[in-house]
Amino acid sequence: MKVLDKVSSLLSAAFALEPLALKPGNVHPYVSMRNNMTYEDFVLTSTIIQPYISKSVKRGFYRWRTRAVFADLLRKALSAVIDTTGTNTCLGSLLLVMPIAYSAGRMLRLRKDLGEHYTILRIARETVMSSTVYDAIEFYRAVRLASPGYIRKTDDVGEQVNVWDPKYKSKLLLRGEGLGYILEKTCSRDIVACEAVSYGITSKSVEYFKHRLSVHKDFRRAISETYLYILSNNIDTMVLRSRGLDVALKASKTASRTLEKIVRINSNNWVKEVSKLDQIFACEKICPGSTADIIVAVLATLLISNYNNPYTIYK
Repeated sequence: MKVLDKVSSLLSAAFALEPLALKPGNVHPYVSMRNNMTYEDFVLTSTIIQPYISKSVKRGFYRWRTRAVFADLLRKALSAVIDTTGTNTCLGSLLLVMPIAYSAGRMLRLRKDLGEHYTILRIARETVMSSTVYDAIEFYRAVRLASPGYIRKTDDVGEQVNVWDPKYKSKLLLRGEGLGYILEKTCSRDIVACEAVSYGITSKSVEYFKHRLSVHKDFRRAISETYLYILSNNIDTMVLRSRGLDVALKASKTASRTLEKIVRINSNNWVKEVSKLDQIFACEKICPGSTADIIVAVLATLLISNYNNPYTIYK
């Protein structure tokens, strides 16, 4: 069906649109490289993951799946990206978008439309919470493949299975816990994991994005403002785990001050203010990557909720 292909393309496009905007501490077109990643890596990512996003949409539509609901596709997409770009550009964002893709297919089958953004995100949450132990295993495989520096072998994970445990698969099978249950238990340590079982920040941020876009009609500015909005109201756990609580709190406070300034600016001078914060974050090696992951989910949701006229979002 053409509509399934269209929705898949729009979901994949969100991965390329996110780095277009100036987002302090993260990749954008005005920096050559950051954290061993380039803007070009993200553009390639959006193309590489498209077949896997498409499979997730079709899996939801045709009610077909393997033992895993969506995490096998997440792991395969990530593997293809790392093979091509040599870096992990999308572990967190795929965790949020792949269930949205599955839920979009499901809704198109049941309703023949996607409805409002909050309906899409509600079904996405249900998708995550209905995941199986095989989703958990596949996600552990994906994390081990990406090997993010902020997830360490020495992390205190309580009663959970450590992702670096060589017997993680047998231990997960013994517990029989679905991925949604495991993600719920990691909410205090990972904002993206917490978002995957609630989509609360994404839902509020979609509303904020639409409001700001209605004010100035500037797509990239709306991304920057929404990024600062999320960072102002939440502790970025990637910063927390890599730099500590004091630095994470400082990042949120400075983002809040910058946002307060730029929402009052009616000219392109807002770029100067955001650039100042970007320079500060670069000097202090602050990278709010979790916030950027949520932005991808925001854009993906916006695009498919307007799939008949997606250009209304970015023009």
